Formats: sequence, structure tokens, C-alpha cells
Amino acid sequence: MKPSLPIGSFIFVQQKEKYQEGDIVTFYTQQKINYSTVTHRVVSLNKDQGGQLVYQTKGDANTIEDEIKLRPKYVVGKVIFYLPYLGLVVNLICQNNSFKTVFLVFGVIVVLKESLKIKKEVRKHQNSLS
Repeated sequence: MKPSLPIGSFIFVQQKEKYQEGDIVTFYTQQKINYSTVTHRVVSLNKDQGGQLVYQTKGDANTIEDEIKLRPKYVVGKVIFYLPYLGLVVNLICQNNSFKTVFLVFGVIVVLKESLKIKKEVRKHQNSLS
């Protein structure tokens, strides 16, 4: 199945008291080493062995459900809005020195453009004096 949200989307989430089947939620992975976030759909609500609520999630493009049942404390929120592919740009800018490079290139372009405008105005002024 094709994902509802394009990969690399910039998403906005809202915390809820409880999430329902069909909600697309962003959550922290439960691995202690790397607390990255994942966005998947809630496919069912269940109880664990202790009777606590857990969510069964699955990525829209995945053929099987997620192996680990999701505890509510790991949920960041429900997706309420997204901007396709903007997340890829944000990620690129934030990685390593990419932000500095993009900022520097943008700055150089602005300075060159403004320099050309100034040069044009100076020539126009000089021609009007002649």
C-alpha cells in the first residue's frame, strides 16, 4: 500500500488523551540507544499482560504490523497536518555542515545580486551627470 504521507514530509502533531484505530501517530522508538521518531498508523488497541493499553501500529507501506506494541507514553501525538517533502529539506539543512553551506551559498547569492544592483545604480547616476 502507498503511504498516506509522502516519505520526508514535515508533520505537525497534536497530543491527545487517547488515540483511535486509524489515527496516524508519531512515536519514539522504544530502543534505549536511539530515541528516533516513527510515524505509523494505529491498526488496533489492545491490552498487555498487565492490562495496560497498548497500540498496534503499522506503516502504510509495510506488509506486516510493527513487532513491538506501542505504549502510550511513547506517543508524541496524532498527525494533524503535513507538508510533503519539506522534512527532507529541513533534514538536509540540519545535517552536519549542510546548514552552514546552504546559508553561505544563499548569502553569497544575495550579496552578488545586491552588488549588481548598486553597480547598475552607480552607472545610471554617472551617465546622468555626463
